[in-house]
Amino acid sequence: MDTSLKTVLEEACRACIKLVANGFVISPYLASNFEICKNAIMANKGLKGVFTFNGKLLSAGDTCSNNKLAETLQAISDFGPSAIYNGTIGKRLAADVQVARGILSFIDMQDYRVEVTDPISVEVMGYTILGMPLPSSGAAGLILVNSYFHIPHIYQQYLFPQLHGSSVSHPLHLHINN
Repeated sequence: MDTSLKTVLEEACRACIKLVANGFVISPYLASNFEICKNAIMANKGLKGVFTFNGKLLSAGDTCSNNKLAETLQAISDFGPSAIYNGTIGKRLAADVQVARGILSFIDMQDYRVEVTDPISVEVMGYTILGMPLPSSGAAGLILVNSYFHIPHIYQQYLFPQLHGSSVSHPLHLHINN
């Protein structure tokens, strides 16, 4: 792997590892969404392992961490893409997909070749927003972002969020979270 790419990957992973290992405090909003999705969380081993403690959903004020994700990110930081496409991460991913009756295999992971392309972008409210090019959904997302700011009645809710029942202070934050 290219040395500069490895450095960027290590730096990005380091910040993420710190966040998922140390965790974040569950907000009241997130806790209320856990309640809405309680049955789905409790029925899924992976979700239950992250969003519960001693069999109970995490509540507002609790800290949510994910040591398995921290380990996965550390492997990616240490070994680069080969950890995904030729290592245990890829093997576990393929096995999980197979259990869910999907068609992805470890051979598919090994045969996959990353194609690095330039991102697509759109300028909105003085920000440049980048997205993945086709065949990902990045183009569709950027079209939506751009269209929201060109349709007056929708744009008003971002300019004046307090008039639309939102306490979000920055309009772009409101859009991204919607």
